Amino acid sequence: MDADPILPTLYMGGHRQPRSAAPPYDLRVLCAKELPRDDDHQAHKLIRLYLDDTGAFLTPKEVERTREGACLVAVAIAQGKRVLVSCAMGRNRSGLVCARALIFLGYEPRKAINAVRARRRWVDGVPALENRAFTRWLMGEHP
Repeated sequence: MDADPILPTLYMGGHRQPRSAAPPYDLRVLCAKELPRDDDHQAHKLIRLYLDDTGAFLTPKEVERTREGACLVAVAIAQGKRVLVSCAMGRNRSGLVCARALIFLGYEPRKAINAVRARRRWVDGVPALENRAFTRWLMGEHP
């Protein structure tokens, strides 16, 4: 399965995970804007954030979507619900939302970034959450 646990009930993954092997999730957050809309029967609730991974700074709309999505993830985790945050590769956009959710849960930004990187295996030789614009935003270095 192309998903790794970041916390006991928070999973981060890519779009390529086989449906039959996916555990049931209470909430799935799909971050990739380029993926086709699907009816995900593996999650009780599906949220789409439509984020871009070009390396550019987040737009104001993406900042709003990321904060709202990460807040919903943090609340679900605090309630003991199982959450999957995914994007096309399971690397940057999903890492951004997972790290921001960890910050909502009390992690310092650098520790949240490191937690995501430590728990999400490298995809195609590239570490998770390597988009510098995303990590700079998480660290509060740009608007």
